[in-house]
Amino acid sequence: DVSQHANQCIISISHQGYSTTSQYYGNSRLSSYLGSYLHGFECAEVDIAWSSDGVPVCCHDATFTDTHDNSTVITIANHTVDELKTYGYYGETIATLDEVVSTCKTYGLKLELDKVSSAWTDTQWQRVFDIVTKYQMQEFIIWTSPNTTCATKILTYDKWATIMINANANTMSSNITLAKSIATDYNKIIIACNYTGLSVANLITYNAQIPERNIGIGIWTVDDEETYLKYLPYSVCITSNKLCAKDVMP
Repeated sequence: DVSQHANQCIISISHQGYSTTSQYYGNSRLSSYLGSYLHGFECAEVDIAWSSDGVPVCCHDATFTDTHDNSTVITIANHTVDELKTYGYYGETIATLDEVVSTCKTYGLKLELDKVSSAWTDTQWQRVFDIVTKYQMQEFIIWTSPNTTCATKILTYDKWATIMINANANTMSSNITLAKSIATDYNKIIIACNYTGLSVANLITYNAQIPERNIGIGIWTVDDEETYLKYLPYSVCITSNKLCAKDVMP
């Protein structure tokens, strides 16, 4: 018994790239996007941080530990991008957003841009937009937007943009309302929720509240096949550290 929003083409998203299941692929390194491609993902997530000279780089946290000595903690915002490149980052060097977008373009991967912030300056926004435009990746970007302010910025840049809103079990209803308020005839909106707070029955109920064709619900982060299969028919995207749809489909 499949809902009106039953999945037709799931987007499989790798969490911070293919980063946690092998020593060969690390958190938001260039190699993790190669890993995403090789393991069959359609999309990979990346978190954006900023160097002291205003270059967007890719790291989940504000700091990382220099893997040259495994002890020195590097605060990203305190260093230029050239300085950051001198430190070890999971066996490589920290990647700039430009390098990651270029890599995803080469492999044909969509890219979910996370850690988008309303605290960004106009200059920072423009630098990110310029990188996306440089590689003509507009239709292959999913923007994880925390609020209406960011969504408005993104849609002013690209009215066709796909925007992901992060929700939890307590905010699903309000985020469905938000999704409806920013949905247009052109864009796509994904409401993403941790599956541990959203049962399949809940998911079906919420799907019934979003009749718009361009709004869907995604879930994160699912790492076992049984759970993945349960949610698959009712989700437009599923984020995982190691599984993509091809791994679990009959």
